[in-house]
Amino acid sequence: MNTAYHLLSSAQPLGTSINERAAMLDKTRWASVFSFRELQNLASYLAAYKISEGTVILQEGARELYLCLLIEGKVNVLKKDSAQRDQLIAHVSAGMTLGEMALIDGQPRSATAVAATDAVLLIMSKDEFQRLVNDTPRLALKLYGHMASLLSQRLRQVSAKLADYLHDDGYLG
Repeated sequence: MNTAYHLLSSAQPLGTSINERAAMLDKTRWASVFSFRELQNLASYLAAYKISEGTVILQEGARELYLCLLIEGKVNVLKKDSAQRDQLIAHVSAGMTLGEMALIDGQPRSATAVAATDAVLLIMSKDEFQRLVNDTPRLALKLYGHMASLLSQRLRQVSAKLADYLHDDGYLG
């Protein structure tokens, strides 16, 4: 296993072919963005893993740079509050991604992600992403655009929740 994923040391690599990984991608929201041929190309830069419930996928503050696409299972996302207690901030379900921010900006992880059930992940390391950029810049740009769209959607959702929270607590009129 690539050392970039040491948090996933208990993960079982799945010996899948490019076509099997492309078929996994084709069952996600990525299928609405990428053609099957593009999914096959992307699949060549991804590794498949099976993880057990309770496995830490991403650790807040860690500098490991990889993107995860959840194929099967559920993941809880936790963020430390000002008292350093883990607070559940999101549930991630099959077809959703984790780790885009660190892959894009190279900054430490902003939250911890823990498998709430047994799960299957497709993972792209920063090295593999860089290889994609070098090999197929147009596809890499399309992937960047897709990740930017996902992050934009999440920011909009968080902004709406923050506005509701501030309104409910009397901070906003």
